[in-house]
Amino acid sequence: DLGSSSPVPVNGRIVIAGKRGTVYLLKPSLGGIGGDVAHLSGCTAFSGGARIGKRVIMPCREGSRLLSVGKRSMHWRWSASGIYGSPVVAGKKVYVDDANSGALKVLSLRSGHVLSSHAVGGPTHFTSVVVDGNHVFVPSMSGITAFHGS
Repeated sequence: DLGSSSPVPVNGRIVIAGKRGTVYLLKPSLGGIGGDVAHLSGCTAFSGGARIGKRVIMPCREGSRLLSVGKRSMHWRWSASGIYGSPVVAGKKVYVDDANSGALKVLSLRSGHVLSSHAVGGPTHFTSVVVDGNHVFVPSMSGITAFHGS
């Protein structure tokens, strides 16, 4: 079931994952069942990914993961275990409102290591972090929390 995540265009291809834990690399023309260019396991996705050039940060239940995408192949570059949510990239940082901890996690784009963690409270079901200049806005069940200079 691929309806639980958004397709991400990258490198002339489409990357999408779903509830079964498989990531597919597709041609834009799709090609029907079995028409994937490549696939790999390791990402049960329920929201949208973030693209940076030929890389996609995937919102996997297993943890946020960075995927390198070629024309005919994909491979995992890093994994931030246990951190789940829709990623947003700004500069050299990845922002994820972690549904598991209720905290905004700031990750290194290069390594996936947690740079900082900020308490937010109970996350909404499908949270979308917004970055605007030096501000990061995170919705929660009790309102919106703004961070400066994260």
